Amino acid sequence: MAAGWLAAAAALVAACGGEEAAGPAEAASQAVPVEVAVVQRDALVIVVESVGSLEADSLVEIRPEAAGTVAAIPVEEGEQVGRGEVLVRLDARELSAEVAAVEAAVARARTEVVSLERRVERNRGLFDKGAISRQTLDDLESSYETAAARLAEAAAQRDVARRRLDKAVIRAPFAGRTGARSVYAGDYVQEGDRLFTLVDDDPLRVEFTVSEQYVDRLAPGSPVALRVRSLPGREFTGRVVFISPQVDRATRTVTLKAEVPNPGGELRAGQFADVALELERRADAVVVPEQAIVPRGGENFLFVVAGGKVEERRVVLGQRQTGTVEVREGVVPGERVVLAGQQRLREGSEVSIVGEAGGVAAAEGG
Repeated sequence: MAAGWLAAAAALVAACGGEEAAGPAEAASQAVPVEVAVVQRDALVIVVESVGSLEADSLVEIRPEAAGTVAAIPVEEGEQVGRGEVLVRLDARELSAEVAAVEAAVARARTEVVSLERRVERNRGLFDKGAISRQTLDDLESSYETAAARLAEAAAQRDVARRRLDKAVIRAPFAGRTGARSVYAGDYVQEGDRLFTLVDDDPLRVEFTVSEQYVDRLAPGSPVALRVRSLPGREFTGRVVFISPQVDRATRTVTLKAEVPNPGGELRAGQFADVALELERRADAVVVPEQAIVPRGGENFLFVVAGGKVEERRVVLGQRQTGTVEVREGVVPGERVVLAGQQRLREGSEVSIVGEAGGVAAAEGG
């Protein structure tokens, strides 16, 4: 009988001891597995995206100011030319002869004026001595004035002829690249006929619009980045050079223009471009991966891990970037926040960390 009781007691003690040994293992199994990331300080660039159109800083159609036969076109299509470089020469033989003729007329008129001027001076002395009459002196002075008028007229004709001769040589009004030409050597052109275009494509300008909500953050010199579909993977940068002083009433947008260097001529006027305008840059923003945020009831929360448990915190968010979000209130750099598994958590839940992202860069895939 005593032996039976002892055996039963031993079995009960063993059973009780076994339950106590299982306690910690059971508690560990209740911890929620989570992945975390460390809150960091990082550079935050705030941009607004738009679509724009590239335009040349200067674009003109080269047209002659005088009619004539094209004698030579010393530049090729698509060639880079300097300001003042000869683009087209017209046959100037008749114009040169005209200039020579009027210059000879000027020389004759000048000789006559000089001769009459000397005679007037001599005859004024004779008139003072009473050797000639007043009428004689007046006639000489009148002849001198007529000759001087003829000289002025001849000089004006010479200047006109010279300008016409100058117009036979068509020069680049600015440095740029020539477009497709419309004429060839030997063609006769009228005043105003189109010869070809000249484009100043370095730098180019991109015109785009942004919402009026950003008006107070727009500033000349702000950086822009742009991409064109014909050059995938390439990014070009520039600076804002113009901000419209008014908001478009129909679209509630503001027009901006940015200057984009184009030394290699890769970009073309008329292309569409995806534009990213930098509005603000902060070097020490507090940021977390975007998946750490739990929106609820119009507010935002996240779970901070400390001492094997989580603390639920309401946070105030700032600007968003691809994969990350700024937290203005609620966490500090160095704290760990839960990235995955939040749906199983509540205030004070025990957790086990099964993975830790290598900071915000890793969370973004970097």
